[in-house]
Amino acid sequence: ASKTGIDDVRELIENSKYLLGPGDKIKILFYEPEILTNQFEIMANGNAVIPYLGSIKLNNHTLQSAKEKINDEMRDFVIEPIFDLILEQPRPIRITLVGELNNPGVYTLPFRIANYTNISNEFQLKAEGQKYQPTIIDALQISGGINLNSNLEEIELNRRFNENNKLINKSININLVNLFIKGDLDNNILLFDGDVIKVKKTINQSDEIFKIVNANLTPKTIPIYVVGEVKSPGLITVPSNSTLIDSILMAGGPLNSRASKSKVRIIRA
Repeated sequence: ASKTGIDDVRELIENSKYLLGPGDKIKILFYEPEILTNQFEIMANGNAVIPYLGSIKLNNHTLQSAKEKINDEMRDFVIEPIFDLILEQPRPIRITLVGELNNPGVYTLPFRIANYTNISNEFQLKAEGQKYQPTIIDALQISGGINLNSNLEEIELNRRFNENNKLINKSININLVNLFIKGDLDNNILLFDGDVIKVKKTINQSDEIFKIVNANLTPKTIPIYVVGEVKSPGLITVPSNSTLIDSILMAGGPLNSRASKSKVRIIRA
């Protein structure tokens, strides 16, 4: 991380500028000449094919720096180009979660999400039309939530920035206790593609604080398999914190004539 002061880093992260990347759909809106107005998508190699300009690299540019680059290239064809760049459809956000979490790993979150369900450990995100940028809380929920060792007062967020056409990384610590106990919504930071969230390990954690935060970060339901001598074996979805007996009953209960109630096995990864 940069040695910039913590207040400067927080301001930089809170006012982050979106970095373009593969999958972004952009509209180039010309006011003069209007005939050049077009839409394009940034391809996997970070380039976009723009009429009259051909292939031009826009990966990791902000909208402003991309506009300046296109403007410089366009001057070879148009005396005084007047246009705007509009991000029509942002690409999905890919983030990395590491540390003291129930399910650390790499997750992809689309910009437009309404709800999510966990089916066979693969999250299916269903869009319902509204535009929504995921936050750090969304990421922690989708990853399965925190555990007893999670340091809720120092969750590190690492992010890439484009400063003077150079990519740099900076990080900041986020206090989730202040978010849930004091209602400090500034700590529920909007996520950008490439963010890395690290949940550190704590030595002492108040049971009361853990229960309050965990209640908001744990998915409402979880998928499990109940197999063998029950009335409806297979995959079922149960509320979080369900007991073993609850789960068996939700699967229709044991078959009295054949079920061995003294030999129930739990298989856990």
